[in-house]
Amino acid sequence: MRTIKLTHEQIELLCQALGMAEKQFTDIHKTIVENTVNVRKHSGTKNEQSSKAKFYHEMACKIAELNIDIEQGNFDV
Repeated sequence: MRTIKLTHEQIELLCQALGMAEKQFTDIHKTIVENTVNVRKHSGTKNEQSSKAKFYHEMACKIAELNIDIEQGNFDV
């Protein structure tokens, strides 16, 4: 485990970057669902695409939780 010191400005920048990453993962998830999973008569790789979409959704959630924990000071020592 590491302990690092960051200024409030650096923490804000980090949280902003995490917010952008979360948005990108959410957008990728939405695109996969809309363009491959929810397509009429699509059967071939539906499970595979659903699995990929789930991965991006889970990553977006993890990033969001990390961002919230940082903002709330849950990692402060």
